[in-house]
Amino acid sequence: MNRAKILVVDDRPENLLAFGLVLSDIDADIVNAASGEEALEKVKTNEFSIALLDIQMPDMDGYELAELIRKDEKHTEMPIFFISSIFAKDFTLFPGAELGPVDFMQRPFKNDLFLIRIRTLVEYVRMKKQLEELKLMEK
Repeated sequence: MNRAKILVVDDRPENLLAFGLVLSDIDADIVNAASGEEALEKVKTNEFSIALLDIQMPDMDGYELAELIRKDEKHTEMPIFFISSIFAKDFTLFPGAELGPVDFMQRPFKNDLFLIRIRTLVEYVRMKKQLEELKLMEK
């Protein structure tokens, strides 16, 4: 598999900067988007391994964005990781959650726990892709 590519969507520049610093420990390309619309444009031209989405954004919330991302053929099963400063007890009710992994963390969070969860998702995507390639080779 090529290097992992992580889409990070947050309307606050300081949060995008902070995610970039924390995620620098992961062997992945980080692509930032400052709005849902910008994220959808990037989804059209990239294939992402994971999306980290802020739940509360002005143009569209993270749940709506996730639903729209999952409509893209390349991203129907992409793991989506929601981030929020407000506890979202109903995040598991996100439509389409059954299509792929969904995770949630509330800010502020411990960077080491966050990195473990992101690394796990990156490894999940890598292994899934390897399995798909093996199945194709067997045919």
